[in-house]
Amino acid sequence: SVAQQLEDEHSVLQFYKDLIQLRKSNDVYVYGQFDLVDAENSQVFAYTRTLNEKQVLIVGNLTNHEAELTVPFDVSHGEVKLFNYDAKVNLKQLRPYEACVIELN
Repeated sequence: SVAQQLEDEHSVLQFYKDLIQLRKSNDVYVYGQFDLVDAENSQVFAYTRTLNEKQVLIVGNLTNHEAELTVPFDVSHGEVKLFNYDAKVNLKQLRPYEACVIELN
């Protein structure tokens, strides 16, 4: 129920509330140039948004099993802004339905 999800900081509802808040926080999420990452990957939807000096990476595993992702640039200095798992982000091996937003600069 919605009441239960409101109380759970890891619920799907809370994730979407955080996602909406993040989108409102910076124009890069709305107006940034859209570029696909690993475009041939049918299991993972990954892209960057770039506006002025700001760049973000958005990644989502669209499957119910682990999926690999090839990111052709360094993300090690990025800041994870949103993530739907408790453990550390590993972009090379994504867990089922894993999603994250990383600010790269």
